[in-house]
Amino acid sequence: RIEKVYEAVDDYLFSCQIKIMPKGDREMSNLEAPSIVFYKIDTTRLDNNKNYLLERSFLEYSIATPAGIIRKNNAYKFTNQEKQQKEGAVQWVGFRNRYFCTIVKPEYEVAGYMINPLGESHLDIKLTTKASSLKKEEPLTFNSILLVAPQDLSLLASYKSNFQEIMNFNAGGFVDVLSFGMTDILAKGILRLMNGVHKILRNWGLSIIVLGGLIYLVTYPLTLKSMSSMKKMQLLQPEIAKIREANKNNPEKLNREIMEFYKKNKFNPFSGCLPMFLQMPIFIALYQVLSRSFTLKGSDFLWIKDLSMPDRLAMVPYSLPILGNEINILPLLVMVVMFVQQKVSSKNLIAADPMQVNQQKIMTMVFPVMMGVLFYRIASGLALYFFTFYCLSTFSQWKMSKLIQK
Repeated sequence: RIEKVYEAVDDYLFSCQIKIMPKGDREMSNLEAPSIVFYKIDTTRLDNNKNYLLERSFLEYSIATPAGIIRKNNAYKFTNQEKQQKEGAVQWVGFRNRYFCTIVKPEYEVAGYMINPLGESHLDIKLTTKASSLKKEEPLTFNSILLVAPQDLSLLASYKSNFQEIMNFNAGGFVDVLSFGMTDILAKGILRLMNGVHKILRNWGLSIIVLGGLIYLVTYPLTLKSMSSMKKMQLLQPEIAKIREANKNNPEKLNREIMEFYKKNKFNPFSGCLPMFLQMPIFIALYQVLSRSFTLKGSDFLWIKDLSMPDRLAMVPYSLPILGNEINILPLLVMVVMFVQQKVSSKNLIAADPMQVNQQKIMTMVFPVMMGVLFYRIASGLALYFFTFYCLSTFSQWKMSKLIQK
């Protein structure tokens, strides 16, 4: 006979008990240490749901052990390559989506775990018990605690079981390479900063705007370095144009003389790109925080009803190409600011080559449109941040253009 008892402890926590007892006159003398399917994942309902195309990329299961946490992100399809069985203690097993998580913590001795894919959409995580702990003359009792809660660092940490470690902002793959493996550390710092600002302002929209200003100030030295490099490039352009004209029929000599010219003037042509590259970890961390922040869910600001969703100023009864049936204003404002920024940037450059002039004109039109399309369906909180950041960046470039003109 198997009996399961669940009891609510608080708003998010439950106690769970599995009790195995002899039925009638039967004995449990031949009972071996059981394996318990601790977590069963079934993602079949996500397959045909268009609303989950983005959401399913946030799915992740994790197993916390004394040696570290085993994670699998994009956990909506499974393969036999995930199958593994290891011995050792297990602290908890968890699963999370974009905003919420469930964590199960065993309160009995665990001998090991087994990850067992049962197909593309099904996976079991089993925990094995220790045979030495069995008393075959008594009922077997396995106690666990179950947490079903939003992903809130302070809330999860309050349970004193290291549950906050289920929150991880690393995106995986090449994205983590771009962020030098610092996404999680930076994201948690940004999250604490945003929460701190909110305690003062009590409005998430204003908090995001202030966060954009603070991060712009932090990254301003890198931005200034990039702009200074652009200014120096502006001053060197006339001489570079002469070198190009003199060696237009000899590409090898042209490259050699340009490199010697850069060396003579102590100028690195990549110095303008490097500061932006160094800012990539912060941008990636910000995207992760604002995309996954539970605190933004349901928070309004001006016409925005939910900062975790597109701003949706109006809905139209028919579907438009790319735009769908939503009229989102913030992505369009980002597009306008990017267009102004490109126009200001183009004034700071003198391109002697007609092809470069045409390329610059194309980029001035194409890049803002591309950014508008990219931002059109993202969370309005994220679009609000980038709108703030690009406004400040455009203003700085405009000031720099004034200095260049002088």
